[in-house]
Amino acid sequence: MANPVRGEVEAEFRGKKITLKLTMNAMCALEDKTGRALGEVLEDFEAMATDPKRMVFKDFRVLFWAAMIEALPDATVEDAGELMSTMDESWMLVLPGIIQAGFGDMSGSTGK
Repeated sequence: MANPVRGEVEAEFRGKKITLKLTMNAMCALEDKTGRALGEVLEDFEAMATDPKRMVFKDFRVLFWAAMIEALPDATVEDAGELMSTMDESWMLVLPGIIQAGFGDMSGSTGK
């Protein structure tokens, strides 16, 4: 069961309940997948929050993929896009909690 205090979000994917969360392994996988340091990824998300013209949906999708892989190790970024599509716009509401719990605040503190 998802623990929202820890930034975990329950979602349904292809009829199965999964828990989305950013673990250390998920964050490392995110770096591997993007070829970018975690700090660079965080800077981009911070910039997108203040300047919507910089919004890049593939960055959101890869973040959701990283949050999925603990529950579904074989998930693809396309699977993450499918999950986001089934969530309609609610993915935008859960994303800040996932980021905050996984990364801490944008200044680099863990928040845990």
